[in-house]
Amino acid sequence: MFPFVLPWNDAAPSVTDLSGWLDAPAGSRGFIQAERDGHLYAGRQRVRFFGVNFCFGANFPSHDDAEKIAARLAKFGVNIVRFHHMDMQPFPNGIRAHDSKSTRELDPEALDRLDHFIAALKRHGTYANLNLLVLRPFNAADGLPAEIEKLELKERASVGFFYEPILELQKEYARKLLTHRNVVTGLAYTEDPVVAFVEINNENGLLHSWLGGQLENLPEVFARDLRRQWNEWLRGRYSSTEKLQAVWGGNGERPGGVIGLANEECVEEGTLPVFTKAQWGERTAEAQRDWMRFLSEMENRYWQSMGHFLKDELCVHALVMGTIVGCSTPDLMARFDAVDTHAYWQHPQFPGKSWDNENWFVSNLTMVNERGGILPGLALHRVLGKPHCVTEYNHPAPNTYGNEGFPMLAAYAALQDWDAIYAFAYSHRHDDWDTQHITSFFDIDQHPTKMATLIPAIAMFVRGDVHPAREQVVAALDGEHEVDLLRRAHAWGLIDASQLGVPRETALVHRVAIDVT
Repeated sequence: MFPFVLPWNDAAPSVTDLSGWLDAPAGSRGFIQAERDGHLYAGRQRVRFFGVNFCFGANFPSHDDAEKIAARLAKFGVNIVRFHHMDMQPFPNGIRAHDSKSTRELDPEALDRLDHFIAALKRHGTYANLNLLVLRPFNAADGLPAEIEKLELKERASVGFFYEPILELQKEYARKLLTHRNVVTGLAYTEDPVVAFVEINNENGLLHSWLGGQLENLPEVFARDLRRQWNEWLRGRYSSTEKLQAVWGGNGERPGGVIGLANEECVEEGTLPVFTKAQWGERTAEAQRDWMRFLSEMENRYWQSMGHFLKDELCVHALVMGTIVGCSTPDLMARFDAVDTHAYWQHPQFPGKSWDNENWFVSNLTMVNERGGILPGLALHRVLGKPHCVTEYNHPAPNTYGNEGFPMLAAYAALQDWDAIYAFAYSHRHDDWDTQHITSFFDIDQHPTKMATLIPAIAMFVRGDVHPAREQVVAALDGEHEVDLLRRAHAWGLIDASQLGVPRETALVHRVAIDVT
């Protein structure tokens, strides 16, 4: 054994320097486009992205460090950076103003540092992916009811799918960030072709939230609003209790004593309760289908509202994505420019409290002998005709087999003919870029062997050393089938091609997609 440390700021020319593969400055061929063949293009040239995530304070390096980091990324061939987790904390660990009780103000120094970092990346040929909502702690100082602070952070974001004031706060944040004019380039982020993607809401969805139990114990101020909209939806669909009862059935009228419409439930008076996971099995299949239709339509209303706001009001030229398929449905995410997925092999587990640094374990298992491991699951979420992205992927430390992760992902992504894959993450730190040791489960900037494997991985995927599979297997999915599948879905895996008759093993030899048209 001997110390093996890669310099954090190395951009010296060498045989492994891939910076010449990048088309600098980023955006010189115009905005990245999603074409009819379902792939990404810069001008007339197809482009594949191999990226890394920057999280929390790492998004805001000093001006001097920003140039060195951008040059190092270019040397490794990294051609896109996903700016993630900017919204959770005040500066220096986030973009929010450090002297404000609300979450509505952006910090001037954070914006200045972000501007210089993105400008440096652009000069070296590296694009940006800007995330809007990740884990923002909406609070009473934002003008929301005080009860919002009784909810966990993900639950607060879930309320935003149906509660208009939180949606408006998300739009306000998007406006402040994306219309901000970069002090170096002189361009707003809405008009700068260095911005390849804008992501609306990380790992979230109304269906996902309900299936995960995040809406079970809402404070009454939010529960009342959801209940009102549910009853309005039912009145719009059925107009009367009699018509609803004809479809759902009455109390105990179905085999097994399940309930369609209980005696006290009246459409005209709006007295139907929201459905809960605990009582799910007590409702008839038709009642369940309507609840899933309602959640799906409500979620789609949110996605379309945000999408239209970005494209039509802010005039964002970048490609827009919603969230990952898995936390939302293939059909809902297919309405955006590109489709996203995430996966981790042997993600850290926390037997006690979530993210407890004193009580965790990572299973020390290899993925090589696991019939593709987590990779087929990514393929089974692909939507036909849409660029397919994997914006988070890793085999977290201290798994001693972790170095197999990025080469396996790259080879498989090339076989499947995907369009973008990202390592999660480059760094979460706002300072000390030269620790000379592995700093966390996920960060690879000081992980010497994971950084070294980026070079063959990028050659396989970006340069195309591995050719796409010749044949493609497509599974059809219509709206009513999707509704029925949602009745038996779980929060982190709503719908994929395996539920449509495609065996996982198929994705190891053929390209796979879901057709939602």
